[in-house]
Amino acid sequence: MIINDIQNHDKIAIVAVGYNRINAISRLLQSLQNAKYPSNDIPLVICIDCSGNQELYNYVRQFEWQHGEKYVIIQEQRLGLKEHILRCGDLSQYFKAIILLEDDIFVSPYFYNYVVQAVNKYGKEKEIAEISLYKHELNRYAWLPFEPVKNQADVFLLQDISTWGQCWTKDMWHSFREWLKQIDNIHELIQKLDIPSTIKTWNKAWSPFFIAYVIENKKTVLYPQISLTTNFSEAGEHELSSNRMQVHLLNNDIQFNFLELNSLERYDIYYNNEKTYIFLGIDSNHVCLDFYGINLNKSKKRYILSVRHLPYKKIKSYALALRPIELNIEYNLQGEGLYLYDTNTKESSDNKYSKYLAPYYLRNFNAQLLFRRSNELKKALRHNKIQYKYKRILNKLSNLFTHN
Repeated sequence: MIINDIQNHDKIAIVAVGYNRINAISRLLQSLQNAKYPSNDIPLVICIDCSGNQELYNYVRQFEWQHGEKYVIIQEQRLGLKEHILRCGDLSQYFKAIILLEDDIFVSPYFYNYVVQAVNKYGKEKEIAEISLYKHELNRYAWLPFEPVKNQADVFLLQDISTWGQCWTKDMWHSFREWLKQIDNIHELIQKLDIPSTIKTWNKAWSPFFIAYVIENKKTVLYPQISLTTNFSEAGEHELSSNRMQVHLLNNDIQFNFLELNSLERYDIYYNNEKTYIFLGIDSNHVCLDFYGINLNKSKKRYILSVRHLPYKKIKSYALALRPIELNIEYNLQGEGLYLYDTNTKESSDNKYSKYLAPYYLRNFNAQLLFRRSNELKKALRHNKIQYKYKRILNKLSNLFTHN
């Protein structure tokens, strides 16, 4: 069946994306089938990249969608993850908005209700580049827990984009695509941006393109306080399987409380709360926020608020006690673990993380389990070279618990 934009222009479609994993796409489609919808007029587009897996092709063609029209697109030639996602995003031209879900995603039964309410409230806000269904419980660049402030709103703003369940209106996606056409060398731009260094190593992903768009255009992403999707992170294009991105799912139907944008909590690409500038009484142009020890102060700001011991004069010291971390600054809780530095004055330092960081962020982590099995883990990781990313995580965790 051909997608008709006249017929669908006022509908929010679901776009399910797969490649060669029949078990994964089946799990996603069943979670979609079991979800709650306001009508039986919900378009579903199943997009499969070319893999030659006839069993998968037959499955998606025969899948009976009970909530509206179903469209199946199977690529005749392999596009690869990056190009395939971009093509899927382009489907937004036929709809009011699309909800894009890769095959390792699982949805809350109430995901569609959230999207409808969010699009109605924020869909025309120029600052919003994307509406996320997933809620990060980790700062994925520091591999430490992330906990936003919870106020009256059921959503918050974060400069990091979502790739594990996201919604774009037609205008959101069109704005990104038009911007991308104007960039001569997107890879060069990404390398120049003040963003976590990890992003600059993602060669197979489409997400660095969108992150660059968000940062360059001073946009942000809307996130729920409780996730409407979770991620199985199964082996595929990115090679590794893990449950590290599994998060809590909303499991009841609610009327979301959506406040105006200027009333929402805001976090930058490094996962720092931007209200901290107000708490410190220092203009954002003059202070670098580094709650996770990964912000290298590329902009060379005079002051740095960090959990690391840095080679500068320490002008104030805050406790690592209240949660989330920015409350220690808001309530001026003095102590150890979080330090404000003046880079105009040099002092000696070991440049290590504060010894208070690990017990603060990893309060429920059993360090003994890590060290008890560390030799076995390292041996296994040496045997399986594709697990190099896990090696780095293990070493970082070991360093957090052992130095200082």
